[in-house]
Amino acid sequence: MSDKLNQLLKKDRINKDQYDLFMLFGQTLGAEFLKNKLLSVALEESPCPSNDGFAWLDGRRSVWRDIQHTLSYINQLIEENTGDTHE
Repeated sequence: MSDKLNQLLKKDRINKDQYDLFMLFGQTLGAEFLKNKLLSVALEESPCPSNDGFAWLDGRRSVWRDIQHTLSYINQLIEENTGDTHE
């Protein structure tokens, strides 16, 4: 997997921040605890919801959506380059 990510990074299909984010959240090796902690903070209840409660004014849910979007984007690039699917 890291070889595929390195190729995407070298071809400027992803940037270093996206690479790091994928390595942290896209891999289960040692990241599960940190991922769960960050998820609980990102989705923590807030007293002032906006947009029918979908997003909070302080942006915690939008941060988690950005992370999920980046992971999906990189997985799509990997599939396009290899024809494989990443689970």
